Amino acid sequence: MKQILSRQAKKHADAAPKPAKKPVVKPTSQAMKPLESSPVVPTPESPPVAQTPVVEKPKKVRFVREQVEKKPEVKQVVPLPPPSKKLRAMLMSKNLALPPKEARLGKKV
Repeated sequence: MKQILSRQAKKHADAAPKPAKKPVVKPTSQAMKPLESSPVVPTPESPPVAQTPVVEKPKKVRFVREQVEKKPEVKQVVPLPPPSKKLRAMLMSKNLALPPKEARLGKKV
């Protein structure tokens, strides 16, 4: 059965080194015999391989737009009209209102 993995989990699983399987060697009669004197053949040693240094690419310079000096906007100050002296206007500025005339006088019979 196959496991369902997220992309990151798949990437991580693929990147992890998998252990190499060792072949199973069955003991044979030749392996059980004691070693006889056989001529030892020296293995030719290869000269050490010089590792080439990794060349790093220079980072690409990011494009930065030139900064334009911002001029402060000159706002024209408009004077406010003088406050009203009427009762209704003063109450409206305090978020109040006079009730309609019928409600003030009571019910007319």
